[in-house]
Amino acid sequence: MVSSGPFPAPRGSQVLVGELAEALSTLGHRVHVVAFGAAAGGREIPGVSVHRIPSFLGGVSAYGPRPWRMALNLVQLRTLYRVVREHAIDIIHAHNYDAPLLGYAIRRLTGVPVIYHGHSVMSDELGRYFERPLARRAAAWFGHLLDRSVPRRADYVVALSAAMASHLAASGVDPEQMEVIPPGVNWPSDAAEAPAGDLYPGAKVIAYAGNLDPYQEVPTLVRAMREVRRAEPRALLVIATHGLDPGIVELVESLGLSSQVRVEQAEEFGSVARLLRRADVLVCPRTSWSGFPIKLLNYMAAGRPIIAAAGAARALGEGPLVVVPDGDAGELARAIVATLRDPAGRDRLGREGMRRVREAHEWHLIAPRVVSVYARVLGRQGRIGEKPERLRKSLAKSNGLRVDGGHRRS
Repeated sequence: MVSSGPFPAPRGSQVLVGELAEALSTLGHRVHVVAFGAAAGGREIPGVSVHRIPSFLGGVSAYGPRPWRMALNLVQLRTLYRVVREHAIDIIHAHNYDAPLLGYAIRRLTGVPVIYHGHSVMSDELGRYFERPLARRAAAWFGHLLDRSVPRRADYVVALSAAMASHLAASGVDPEQMEVIPPGVNWPSDAAEAPAGDLYPGAKVIAYAGNLDPYQEVPTLVRAMREVRRAEPRALLVIATHGLDPGIVELVESLGLSSQVRVEQAEEFGSVARLLRRADVLVCPRTSWSGFPIKLLNYMAAGRPIIAAAGAARALGEGPLVVVPDGDAGELARAIVATLRDPAGRDRLGREGMRRVREAHEWHLIAPRVVSVYARVLGRQGRIGEKPERLRKSLAKSNGLRVDGGHRRS
């Protein structure tokens, strides 16, 4: 596994890499992860070997387009070459866009095949990191160039959603060498088993959990709270994140919402999960359509109703969501108010979301599909070290869950 970012880290892409690596290890495969340094709040992965670039380089923040990433990538390239040679690696499983470029260089030297695992589409995401229109357009153009050149050079492509697969096919990827495999999700045992409790007595809680990068469109949610608060005086927005953003705090203060919006730094996912289970409504305002927001899976696993912008909802296809137009704070506010006033609808959406997670996104279902891709690429029968049922019980045990009737209890 190659991921050009801090690892482990409490962010969607890194969580996906870590949980997939753990599931493959549980199946009996030897998994090595080559990444940057560890980030605060990340969970170490049992049974997985992690090879990081030197700490004095990997300790810096390395999210999004930054000019010095290339220097980190060059050091990572050397680390990847060493790991491939020393550990007789069969497959390089490269995530996002930097990592496959490193993988292609190593493939040229060693012949080891490369799987490209798309987490987003650069023509959709890259421009969102810039504010000036010219910079946005230039970044989107460069992202389009990356879309047409990076994925199609892989030996096989894994897309997180049908929408992403369609775009990659239009960008030159052979559909016969691509498969749609959605992310899986692990739900912490303490949040799954314990009652949520009343964390915010008397409040009607709207919650957002995740990073505050520009593509998440959190300001739209904050602006929506002005109208929500007028209709529902007890409404409280809680933003749980691992890294506070002064810009979001300043926006809250400038709108006079300091008593209606709380921005809290989450040290570990267990506390976030308990918040999600307590919330009356969970919101994903992200408008980027190309990735698969892991938070949607966590939201569904929490069994609470979800309101999502159309872009974020596209990853799920038909799903148990209330969908609102992208970037429309007014429509988002009206959807939040309507959902708060419909307890029966909230319960129905929560049950449907939890069922969707159990039927399609548990790792004991996802990991064998990835192994089948490995077998196809290697041109031989893959070795699945354990049956899916055994994998499910192993993962449940490693996460402290009780298993009953084929499902985790919650």
